[in-house]
Amino acid sequence: MKKFLIAVICIIPIVVVLALSVTSNISLLTTPVNPESIVVKTSRNEVIEPGELITVDKDTEDFLIVEIYPSITPDKSIIQERDPGAGDGEVELVPIEGTNRYRIHALSMGATDLIIRAAKNINVVFTLSFYVTTTEIDSIAIYNGEGMPIGENEVYDLKTSEQFYYDINPMAALHESNVEWISGNSEIIKVSVNGAVTPVSKGVTWLVLSATDREGNNHRAQIYVDTSMAVLKNPTVYVSDDSADVESLLLANVVTEKKIPHAAETDLIVALITLKYTQSNSVAFAEDGQAIGVGAGQQSRIHCTRLAAQKADLWHLRQHDKVLSLQFAEGVGRPEKNNIIDIYLSDECEDVIGEDVWRKYFAVRPEEFTREEKRAYLDTLTGVSLGSDAFFPFDDNIVRAAKSGVSYVAEPGGSVRDDIVIDTCDRLGIAMAFTGMRLFHH
Repeated sequence: MKKFLIAVICIIPIVVVLALSVTSNISLLTTPVNPESIVVKTSRNEVIEPGELITVDKDTEDFLIVEIYPSITPDKSIIQERDPGAGDGEVELVPIEGTNRYRIHALSMGATDLIIRAAKNINVVFTLSFYVTTTEIDSIAIYNGEGMPIGENEVYDLKTSEQFYYDINPMAALHESNVEWISGNSEIIKVSVNGAVTPVSKGVTWLVLSATDREGNNHRAQIYVDTSMAVLKNPTVYVSDDSADVESLLLANVVTEKKIPHAAETDLIVALITLKYTQSNSVAFAEDGQAIGVGAGQQSRIHCTRLAAQKADLWHLRQHDKVLSLQFAEGVGRPEKNNIIDIYLSDECEDVIGEDVWRKYFAVRPEEFTREEKRAYLDTLTGVSLGSDAFFPFDDNIVRAAKSGVSYVAEPGGSVRDDIVIDTCDRLGIAMAFTGMRLFHH
């Protein structure tokens, strides 16, 4: 009996420990466990880092795997919300019943962030960054120069050269900017690669915009162009090599009230030949059979004109009596004289005529050639010829050229604002010819 009691006494602690262990496990199983973290994987079971960009097609049928940890968490549902400041795109995750998978449903194109939270612990957050794109074009449309849409197979009255535009929806589906403008008859209308349409003769023909999407499918929008009321101009020829002949025939199409005299044709041809071999964009001034100012390689046409005019002004100022009468110091060489004159005619003239320096350059100290004197002299100039390797898009070029004595202009024509440029020439008494030839040299 004594041994039995001893055995019972020894067994009781073991039973108590086991009972407590079982009770603890039961309590653990019945107490809710809150989510602590979210892991997102691709359909290929690859882990996605927070903020990692996920590119999806608009019509995707892909899915994501969303895992909530600890794994014993009973409620693994999520709450999702779109970050409105992250972009124009929109994506939602659609749960696949009975799984931890969510189908990607792309609602709109573009970038977006989708914030997902554990439903039972909203402090557990994971941000998914999407970029929704597509490979198929839904629609394309043609617009006129004023931005108004032109309906499919609609007849459009083209009265002068005009820039046409297009809208491709969605643009992301376009394959490598693979867009082409096509003229139904190049003897009626000519169309450039960027959609500038020029009437060549009277008639009706079609204009097509062709676009290829990333699936390789071709899409087309077609309108009809009627040029029966168009003001016809010489067709523009694009020249990028030395094959074009620059001759007086290019000056036959005078579009201003004032005509170009035979004596001015030589200077205009000199200007055009200069442009033919000059880096585009370029403008050249010519007088007395020589180029007197070239503005080359500029991104803006007006910058070409300003640069060429400044050089032409300097050339004319060199002919002024104040410059021709300069008495240089003994020993000053010809190259130095050239540089000294440039400085004398600039706003830094004190660098060569100042009290402490003039003896280095001159035998007799010259008077300052004031800005007012220079402007008054330049205002007397006329008869200068100007050539441009492409059309003037605005009349500011003509206004600036007139300040440097330009009386004659040769340019290709073809701008949608040609009428404004012509009116300005007429107002300023300048004669202008449309050559129909662009002299691009790159």
